[in-house]
Amino acid sequence: MHRMAGLPHLRSSLKYLKPQLSASVERGPAPLTVSFDASRTFPRYGVMRFNYDVTWGPHEAEDDGYYLYSGNNPQWTHTFAEYGIYLVILDVEANSGKSARVTKVIFVL
Repeated sequence: MHRMAGLPHLRSSLKYLKPQLSASVERGPAPLTVSFDASRTFPRYGVMRFNYDVTWGPHEAEDDGYYLYSGNNPQWTHTFAEYGIYLVILDVEANSGKSARVTKVIFVL
């Protein structure tokens, strides 16, 4: 279960919006290029925006309001330059105003 403290708008919308996130690879040596795909996300009322972010370490960071990618393309590629454990965060916003989050851990050796 993903920690959602401080994000009540995400908690209430999960029954309407189910983000699906896949990664081309989840483990490998640095530099590691990973393609992410959320195109299997089917919200009830249409997706408006895909917001990707990456934090270092296995714990979700505080929301700083900035994303590495924000747009209507569900696919995104990122290169992890250094070894470590990274948490990839995908916040999906639907046209209805609902939003939800899914995360994936990437291990860079």
